[in-house]
Amino acid sequence: MSRARGKPVGGTAEVPIYTRATILDNGLIGAKPANKTGIERNADIPDPTSTADDLYALNCLQLFREMPLEPMSVQIPMENVIDNLPKPLHLRVRIAPAGGTDVFGADVEGIDTVIKQTYENYDRLWNMFAACEYIFWPIEVATGHFVTAIFHLRQSNVVESWSVVEPQRGEKGLKTVARVASVIQKMFAMKNIVVETDSYRDDSHKDPEEGFRPWSLPWVPPADYGEDDSQVWHSGIRSFALVRQLIWRVLDKYCKKEEHDESFWTEPTCGWLNIDQVRHDMMGICAVNTIYNMKWYARLAVECIERISTVEGVETFEASALAPVEEGKFTYLPGADEDTTIEDPNDQAGDQDMSG
Repeated sequence: MSRARGKPVGGTAEVPIYTRATILDNGLIGAKPANKTGIERNADIPDPTSTADDLYALNCLQLFREMPLEPMSVQIPMENVIDNLPKPLHLRVRIAPAGGTDVFGADVEGIDTVIKQTYENYDRLWNMFAACEYIFWPIEVATGHFVTAIFHLRQSNVVESWSVVEPQRGEKGLKTVARVASVIQKMFAMKNIVVETDSYRDDSHKDPEEGFRPWSLPWVPPADYGEDDSQVWHSGIRSFALVRQLIWRVLDKYCKKEEHDESFWTEPTCGWLNIDQVRHDMMGICAVNTIYNMKWYARLAVECIERISTVEGVETFEASALAPVEEGKFTYLPGADEDTTIEDPNDQAGDQDMSG
């Protein structure tokens, strides 16, 4: 349903290339033998292809800071959040398979036919609407540009409330949301999914002032992707951050034995979003998933690097390009009618060693 994954310069997910690396060692890891050892001949150790998806997602996340994410790199960390919920929530809360640009991109010709061909018999998605209460759906609307569709179902195949969240403000953001929402409505009509009256959640109920443009709920910190959308690389990170916060809301209600209410939508998300810290969380999830899929016959290690030259279509760059950047990180007043910062970013950076 999404664009094909990129290909590394050397090796593939199916036929990986093995190499030795310079690993930091504090005396607990031990030197890597020069020749093959028993562990490399151990039949109990899974083939690395068993963890190809998680490893691919991890490597996309850690290639360089402004690398636009693949759908897999967004979806896998989201699914991990659900995997670690209490078991009774596993079937109530799901992550839909990432939507792709072939359906949700701009200027898709013959959209009705494309929707039918792509989604009419896509049981993996529709089974969720038949069985779940909450569905979160990362959707790629252009290469590396993600928005988030959110659904609450009253009962099987009955959508009680929903929205499409795009952090980009202004006319472009509104057009993206309108296009995605229109496609979703066409899909619902095709599958006879009931969408209740006034189910879409935004703040358009407010008395609009001149120039006021409503945003979908819940409120999220605004994103500036640039006039040419060249900065959409962090949209996938924002999508993960939003879904994680909303899943925690569901979990909190579950622990308090409370039912769903409108605060799920009306309560703004946190006004502080550290893109680099969230990316690192996602990297950690994919790394541990990789170890899990290797049946714990693996562990994390830190490889020393000087420069990166293996990104297809990208010139060699220094390792410093991986470092967090504090400039442009703002704290916002959650839910304000106009995007309002409460601190100067240069004042809130604090200890650089603690901020990344």
